[in-house]
Amino acid sequence: MDKEHPGRRLQDRHSVLSTSIRQWLLVWQISALIVITLAVTLITYHLAWDGFNRIRDHSLEQIAHAILFHPQSHNTVVLIKPEETDKFVSQTWNTAGELIFASRPQALLPRQPPGLSTFEWEGEEWHAMVLESDGLIVQVANSLDSRYRLFNTLGPWLLLPFAGMIFVLGGLILIAVNRALAPLMQLRAAVRERSPENLVPFPEREYPQELGPLVDSLNDLLRRLRQAFVIQQRFIADAAHELRSPLTAVRLQAQVASHEERADVREEALGRMRLSVDRASHLVDQLLSLARFDPQFGVSRPFVRVDLLALAKTVVVEKSVLAEAAGLDLGLLESDSAWVSGDAEGLQIMLGNLVDNAIRYAVSGETIDVAVSTVDGLAVCRVIDHGPGIPAEARGRVLEPFCRLAGQELPGSGLGLAIVAEIVSLHGGRLDLEETPGGGLTVRLTFPALIS
Repeated sequence: MDKEHPGRRLQDRHSVLSTSIRQWLLVWQISALIVITLAVTLITYHLAWDGFNRIRDHSLEQIAHAILFHPQSHNTVVLIKPEETDKFVSQTWNTAGELIFASRPQALLPRQPPGLSTFEWEGEEWHAMVLESDGLIVQVANSLDSRYRLFNTLGPWLLLPFAGMIFVLGGLILIAVNRALAPLMQLRAAVRERSPENLVPFPEREYPQELGPLVDSLNDLLRRLRQAFVIQQRFIADAAHELRSPLTAVRLQAQVASHEERADVREEALGRMRLSVDRASHLVDQLLSLARFDPQFGVSRPFVRVDLLALAKTVVVEKSVLAEAAGLDLGLLESDSAWVSGDAEGLQIMLGNLVDNAIRYAVSGETIDVAVSTVDGLAVCRVIDHGPGIPAEARGRVLEPFCRLAGQELPGSGLGLAIVAEIVSLHGGRLDLEETPGGGLTVRLTFPALIS
């Protein structure tokens, strides 16, 4: 299964969430405002309609009382304008139950019991108030449809303030969001205006508390970049210094060989030239290896099952010629297979550098041993020598590139252990520098072991 690229995951997450925080804030806040306003409008409309009905029912009662208190109008013919015929309908009966007055003779409503009542008549809902006094019965009613028509003339004026509230509050939300995001836009502009050389931390007091974690992260990144640049500059300077020595030697020996007439002197100069070229080539190879396994610049390589014991045997065979030439006894102690997940070539370079260092600093006649084992689910590889060793206080520093301890006169690039440390870190392992019993250095490498 192909691994998803981190940049693609970030881009997908960015497109899913939004391209603008402002857009999301405005959409959510204005949507919430509209939903709440609609809910309040519906509730207000319902309460207003309920209150309107109560007022109209109370009006029915007042009209009925007015008719009872003016008995001279009972037998009077009342002329009602056509546009007012659907507002109220009044009827009056005597004690004998005879209808003595009707405001709308064409709409003779059935008499209802005393008090307020609601009834259906000819497919319409009616509200009626019936009062009885001094032998007279008065009924005043109006239809629900007439109430709807009147209330709907008032409804738009009732809803208009809520529509205005949406626009006013929407504008205030827009202003508030813009003001709230202004420091973020200011920080973005400040980051854009920064040149690659300007790694000064951002002033935290100039930004709101909510941007504190972001500013802290940016400042931490700037500090790490500044440190990385310092390390890079020191690395370049050290590499140039290390390359200058063999190249200077090549130039001087070339001048000697070109001007010297004696064959033996020219041959000696050419031999020294070859040694200087070999040293420069070795340094270049070490620099390439260091860059290759540096996690910041290295290209990821697929890990496979690797047997450390098989690699150790290969390295011992390859380096045995150098060990014999130096008068050293290089061998493999009794070992067991130890399988790990890793880059076989990188692990071989790691073991080769350790053996090279042991050969370079060991004294003729001494032994160099390599051992591989599996202990408590860990693959352990040890390179044991009996050379001068490394003082305890300097064991952390020798893992840095171009580190040369004081008093070392043997030629070397100072990159061997740095490359080993990078490869061990790449494989999630651990590197320990220990003192060999009786004197010398033991390099102990520990990796998560695979079940064979």
